[in-house]
Amino acid sequence: MAYPIIKWSVEMDKQEQRDAKEKAKQEAARAKEKAKRDAEEAKRLVAEAKEKAKRDVEEAKRKAAEDKEKAKREAEEARRKAIEDKAAAEKARKEAEIAAKEKAKQDAEAAKRKAAEEKEKAKRDAEEARRKAIEDKAAAEKARKDAEIAAKEKAKRDAEEAKRLAAEEKEKAKQDAKEAKNAGKQKIAADTGGVFADTVTVTVIPPVDSGQMKEFTQSLQQIEDLRLVLVTGSVKEGTSVVLSLQQPTSLIEKLQQLPPVAQAGKDNKRIVVRLKPPAA
Repeated sequence: MAYPIIKWSVEMDKQEQRDAKEKAKQEAARAKEKAKRDAEEAKRLVAEAKEKAKRDVEEAKRKAAEDKEKAKREAEEARRKAIEDKAAAEKARKEAEIAAKEKAKQDAEAAKRKAAEEKEKAKRDAEEARRKAIEDKAAAEKARKDAEIAAKEKAKRDAEEAKRLAAEEKEKAKQDAKEAKNAGKQKIAADTGGVFADTVTVTVIPPVDSGQMKEFTQSLQQIEDLRLVLVTGSVKEGTSVVLSLQQPTSLIEKLQQLPPVAQAGKDNKRIVVRLKPPAA
């Protein structure tokens, strides 16, 4: 009974061995297949890596070429821009130079024009000043001549009036002198009132000498608005002094204040003056 069991056991061992061989064979086949697949995968990966490396090299070459071309373009653009900038700067310089020359020309023309205008204005002003000076001189000369003519006319009228009055007074002075000689010492009335104007004749009672008359006529200048017109008569027979008053004046009162006058007053509506005797 033991034999069948041993036989079965042997058979079982053989079967296990066959199974193990088959399994090993299958595993070997699978391992071989896997190794084949791995080899193919590795080959594929290597190929892909080579292809990628080739593409990377080509991409690097392309990029380098593009960078080179770009750098070339940029260099060309920079050179072109530098040329354009230089040309623009040169153009700007020339335009600025032209503008400066044009402005300088305009300024010079404006200054020249202004100087001409000022010169013309100065000429006109000088001509106007000269014309006005001539007119003023002519007007002044005319006014002087008119004043001179008027003064001469008035002086002529005053002289004629004074001459007339002097003739009258001379005759009366002669008569007074004769009366004074006969009376010894003539008295003058104390009346000093009255205001006189225009032409007045003052009779100086003799005797008087030329020195006394000179001092008296000079002292008349102290009276304002009074002008000596004429002196007639003689120191022995009596002297008449014709005066012109520019405005009404208290003449007798002012005559009394003169240093050479001893006494002044009215005698029969005449103004008479007695002079102080000359100093010894």
